[in-house]
Amino acid sequence: MAAISLLGQLEGKPGAGVILAIIPVVVVLVVLLVFAQFFNLWLHAHASRAGVTFVDLIRMRLRRVDSRTIVLGKIHLVKAGIHEVTIEDMERHYLAQGSVPNVVNAMIAAGRADLDLSWQEACEIDLAGQDILEAIGAPDAWAELAEPREA
Repeated sequence: MAAISLLGQLEGKPGAGVILAIIPVVVVLVVLLVFAQFFNLWLHAHASRAGVTFVDLIRMRLRRVDSRTIVLGKIHLVKAGIHEVTIEDMERHYLAQGSVPNVVNAMIAAGRADLDLSWQEACEIDLAGQDILEAIGAPDAWAELAEPREA
């Protein structure tokens, strides 16, 4: 509404054409800057078949999530053959103040050791303040670490 009002006020005035021509140029420049900011990271993820979209990257930026940490973690998981962890799962752990790289490394180590460790279990162990790599060295400790503590 305000834009239409502004256009009405500019109509017939000298220099109005210049102002009207600048607006689309500014919009295009903003779109190009956003595209350029995420292109390298998106290209890396796309080449690795990590399933990260530009929308994911923009959403991470708006939520103040470190997109580089999440995307590189997702790439590592995909390259290790772990496809069940989603970008949203990783963002949720990041926003809960968890260490996404530590959980990713633990998931990869558990997969190589043929141990059954879910993303949720790994996140619970990480958020409990335990060293996940130590925990996967002692699988009996998982149940103990993942259970809620009594108050």
